[in-house]
Amino acid sequence: MDANGREYRTGNWREFAFIGGFCRTAGGRLRPVFRPDCTTTSTLRHVMVLAVWQGAFHFADCAMEWYVLVNGKPDEPDTSDWDALCNTPGPPSFLRELFNEFLPAGTAEATVLTEEKADDEVRIARGYAGSPQAGYRWEETTCLETSMIPVSVKYETYGLPGLELQWSFSLDHAGQLGHCAFRHGALRVGIERQAGHRGEIPSESAARDPLNRFMRVWRKVFGRDPVLQREDAKGRP
Repeated sequence: MDANGREYRTGNWREFAFIGGFCRTAGGRLRPVFRPDCTTTSTLRHVMVLAVWQGAFHFADCAMEWYVLVNGKPDEPDTSDWDALCNTPGPPSFLRELFNEFLPAGTAEATVLTEEKADDEVRIARGYAGSPQAGYRWEETTCLETSMIPVSVKYETYGLPGLELQWSFSLDHAGQLGHCAFRHGALRVGIERQAGHRGEIPSESAARDPLNRFMRVWRKVFGRDPVLQREDAKGRP
């Protein structure tokens, strides 16, 4: 059951896929890796399997703290400066560096399309980058009626030890370059904390702390210090 006392039964379980791998948490423990079934819009958050015993699945709330990026955001794009657009790092560049920080190099390189839906107005594509054990899920929503409407993109990481990111952004249209001008939207950073250390921003000396490692890669890629604010129990900063 979750923190509100709700139990996750078989009806909910069918919406998610255990992908057969385990990642190591910040505390050194192993936990199973999940990703949402790409045929549904549901997501599994704050929940992990603790034990499988005689065919029964037992769930409990993860000790995951969520922060939002409030300052140190990437620059707004200039769609008239093509050279700058081609050389400005975006979410794929950042996540490549982040995964190289936590996992063997090249983990999140391959991109896989798992689902695509389209009508006369909108195309929605979903997939993941990396492997089934570690990478990030992505979803792109593209307007088919006009290129003036930016492409809406969502990324969600999985398999990083002690860290999870949920990133929404858009790609503005830049003439013949197409939709490539990265515009930051919102970024949530989830950190797995041990009891007694929740609510703390780690000191700079805690080099292996997942949050410090995230901040270090952010500075390297975007050249600025990320400022994070902790969310309250209702998901508000």
